[in-house]
Amino acid sequence: MPKLTSSELEALLMKNGARLTENRALVYSTLAKADAALSLNDIELLLEDIDKSTIFRSLQLFQEVGALHRIDDGTGIYKYALSKQDGQDINATHAHFFCLKCERTYCIEGIAFPMKLILPDGYTSQSINLVIRGVCANCRKIK
Repeated sequence: MPKLTSSELEALLMKNGARLTENRALVYSTLAKADAALSLNDIELLLEDIDKSTIFRSLQLFQEVGALHRIDDGTGIYKYALSKQDGQDINATHAHFFCLKCERTYCIEGIAFPMKLILPDGYTSQSINLVIRGVCANCRKIK
């Protein structure tokens, strides 16, 4: 996923009435360096000097301003990954892949949803969550 520069992230937060603190910058950069989506606990282990509530509040703020998206991969633990900054609903534009071996969740670009969603009268969709379950490329190499 495209990563915002520090000044772009700061501008996005300021536009939404928030500041880019040192802790928020560390949470964002941790997500930016990750090759898979991370849970709150994953981030907490990587950022030992920042308490869990600060990390959680940072994740909530980044989600509210569109800098990241939360993934429900079916494990019961939300994962977080950076979002595109094109104003589209991130989950409507790509799928997620959950590896059954390493239990990591990846954003997968370029998978078009196979159908146009037609809901009954009176229903309005807000998001679509496509999670593909299988074995990732890294785990397939290991055998």
